[in-house]
Amino acid sequence: MISSKTTWIILSSCLVFVGCSKSPHTYTIKGKIPDGDMQGKMLYICDALSGERLDSTRVNYNEFVFTRGFEKSEYGTLEVGENYFIDFIIEPGVVELDLKNRIVSGGKLNIAQQEFHTTLSKFAMKAEKRYYEIQAQLANQISADELQSRMEEVYLLEVLPENKDLYIAYFKANTDNILGVEAISRLASICSPQELDELIVSMDKKYLSHPILQKLITEKKEHQKTALTNL
Repeated sequence: MISSKTTWIILSSCLVFVGCSKSPHTYTIKGKIPDGDMQGKMLYICDALSGERLDSTRVNYNEFVFTRGFEKSEYGTLEVGENYFIDFIIEPGVVELDLKNRIVSGGKLNIAQQEFHTTLSKFAMKAEKRYYEIQAQLANQISADELQSRMEEVYLLEVLPENKDLYIAYFKANTDNILGVEAISRLASICSPQELDELIVSMDKKYLSHPILQKLITEKKEHQKTALTNL
């Protein structure tokens, strides 16, 4: 006959196992508040894409630590008072937030996101240079309306397609993590419905429940319903 003590040990072990199986990863997000007295005040990590609250902690001696188990990476944002805010990826391991300089350290997804945003910044500078070149060449030759029309043409034929290609490449490299959702949220306004469908289908299934993808899937169904009604 199994003793009550043995039974308790077995049950406790099972509970620990079940708890671990539900949250295969653990994250720790920490940092210091540069100034001000926020001792004991609550901080909240929210989803940077949907606004949904993801985690909370209490400030202790102007330092904060968020740590918990989780199943998949998320795109978080943190606001501290009126002066500081920072976006980052919630992923396994330790991520440190430098609020004053808005620098995120730690995690391969954070690095990948930072590299992509650097690429976007370089692209924006390239596009701006192209606009200045056109303005310098044509400002004295055509009317202001014609110049504006030419700028719009460059945007539609040169800038927008290249920007779209950058985001599609970013998406394809991250279909198994939250960066793919970030990419789709940006592509939703520049891709055709068919292109968007193909992207969503290739996304890892565990992210299909994300509010951003659910919204796009719902919009697709509504458009299909409207199209059938109009037949």
